[in-house]
Amino acid sequence: MVVRMRRLVALVLIAAALYGGYWVIGSRATLAGARQALDGMKAQGTADFGDVSIRGFPSRFDLTITEPRLRSLDGRMEWSAPFAQVFALSYRPNHVIAVLPHDQRLTIAGAPLAITTEDLRASAVLGATGLLPLDHAQTVGKVLRVTDAEGDGLSGSELRAAVRTADAAQNRYDIAAEASGLAPIGASVPLWTTVAGDPSATGWLRVQTTATFDRPLDRRAVDGPIRITDLQVSALQATYGQFDLQGTGALSISADGQPEGRLDLSVKGWQGLPQVMVETGMIKPEVAPTVTKILTALSVGSGGADGTLHLPLTLADGQMSLGPVPLGPVPRL
Repeated sequence: MVVRMRRLVALVLIAAALYGGYWVIGSRATLAGARQALDGMKAQGTADFGDVSIRGFPSRFDLTITEPRLRSLDGRMEWSAPFAQVFALSYRPNHVIAVLPHDQRLTIAGAPLAITTEDLRASAVLGATGLLPLDHAQTVGKVLRVTDAEGDGLSGSELRAAVRTADAAQNRYDIAAEASGLAPIGASVPLWTTVAGDPSATGWLRVQTTATFDRPLDRRAVDGPIRITDLQVSALQATYGQFDLQGTGALSISADGQPEGRLDLSVKGWQGLPQVMVETGMIKPEVAPTVTKILTALSVGSGGADGTLHLPLTLADGQMSLGPVPLGPVPRL
């Protein structure tokens, strides 16, 4: 009995030593890989960071990056936060969970935005090969606020987004996102009230697409920017008070970020749109009555008994138009 117990203890000690060695080797490889990727991005000018460390023995690899900063190659977009953490179970390192802090900053074309959230985390499952191809991922955030330097912006009760591989050989991925409890903050409240027809309304947004990228979503993504070349929109819905928009369509995006294509839209409660176009600078105030007449005629002509407006949003030659109404230049992606 004593001999058996000694053997059992010896086996446990050997297994613990082997597992401990595995954790040390795995943690060092994970830390080295993270540093190499971040150093490569820093050399490209697309990332910066303070320090990288790893903890979690014995069951996890807990990677912490302090003061992370990501930016696009053209400098138009930049994100930063006090820290970012990536967790993985040591016995399942291809399933990772990322946790972000409550406060983050996003700058778009020189305009700073503050992002606050009570909880924001993401998870991803990667293929068990050297290139670590993305299989699927999801993000969940609760009680989010996005505000500009003047304190104007948007809040939401919950955000959900997911991506999964649709056709790895064609670099095609299904992407879906949904936001609920949307409400304006600050100076944008009157504009949203014009759209909703109800100052107490909250909004809901859902998007389902299939995106084709110019290369796979795998560990080589850090070598340079990945861009979308084709976007198939299978479902688009935005609801806010009396306003309800639904649409489907397809867009292609050129190498310089110029989108072209068409979205076929169905709009209820569109009567506030001309005033919104005026307040956002899309059209001049004196043009609003003409636009209202055009949209009214189109809603009658499209056969919608409930006043539903059916018309295309067309993006072509750098310009976009809503049916026959020109909206101006197409924003680059």
